[in-house]
Amino acid sequence: KGRTVAAFGCRVYGGRHSVDGKFYVCSTQGKQIVVFDSERHNRLLLPSKVIEARHIRWTITDVDMTPCRKFVCYSTMTSAVSLTNIIGDCELPD
Repeated sequence: KGRTVAAFGCRVYGGRHSVDGKFYVCSTQGKQIVVFDSERHNRLLLPSKVIEARHIRWTITDVDMTPCRKFVCYSTMTSAVSLTNIIGDCELPD
């Protein structure tokens, strides 16, 4: 039997674990990308980073974390795909 480990005030879409399972990233209809540290939870997952997505029309349609765990790539209902860092001031790749 499953249990709720995180709750939001809107629909949640596109969740994925990082390759090593350390992080879980999901997106919400409320324009947020939420990164959880899967190793630091007890009963609830606490967000380690919340990112406000840009260029949103209705929702974020897909999200995934790069294998290095420094960036999140996401798509929306526009013609753009966005890449954003999730680790401090880490530079985006060229």
